[in-house]
Amino acid sequence: RAFPHAGGVCERRRRALEAGQMPARAELMSKLEPIEVNLRPAMWLWSLGYLPAYVLLPSILPPLPPPPPGGGRVPGPRRVLVDAGTWVFESSPELLMDTYDGLGYPFDLVVLAEPGGLILPRDRLSRRPGAPPQIEVMPLGVEVGTGDPSKDMVAWLGSAVREEDFVVVKFDCDPFSGDPYEGETLEWGFLADLVHTGAVDLIDELFIEMHFVWDELRWPFRTHSMRQAYEVLQSLRDCGVVVHSWH
Repeated sequence: RAFPHAGGVCERRRRALEAGQMPARAELMSKLEPIEVNLRPAMWLWSLGYLPAYVLLPSILPPLPPPPPGGGRVPGPRRVLVDAGTWVFESSPELLMDTYDGLGYPFDLVVLAEPGGLILPRDRLSRRPGAPPQIEVMPLGVEVGTGDPSKDMVAWLGSAVREEDFVVVKFDCDPFSGDPYEGETLEWGFLADLVHTGAVDLIDELFIEMHFVWDELRWPFRTHSMRQAYEVLQSLRDCGVVVHSWH
């Protein structure tokens, strides 16, 4: 298994799924798109506009109550989007916001983590339908394993969201210094921390880009292989984690 010593929540979930104790979760997992061996074809389809076909959680969740008279926030648990490795607003944040808006689950809070910060397109945001979400920009490089909630995404999740919140995380953090195609990448440690700390229970849907050695793409990330990347994501699904490969 990709996480042979994980134990805790992930192992309990896996055993419960295998024992037929989580039928709704098992049905959801069976409907997810397959994880391709090279983790790429589904992403190409998403870039062509098919992302809503793969986002399944809102389709099985109870519909949200209507907003209060005069507009404002829909009551109930918060709906939170965390985008680590944003690049620009018009890329993944806007795509994910549009997707969940269209499925009836607009976000209340959007947190964007990008080294050096980013400029929010206020005109573009003002034209979005419905009540605008609160948007927070974290102009920091994301860290893993430090335990510092101001930079460590796993520690931050534990301090900023609650289990009853609906939380979507996109994690695509490339090396920040030197050659962008050399050195360690953060998603491996991020996933290990999520599992070992139990913070994976805080995330309802996870989109993550895995880096590994792939000569055809000139990806010399020698620390991990394509097979390891596939097995990590598949093992998370075996534990009932709604995870998608991002690109």
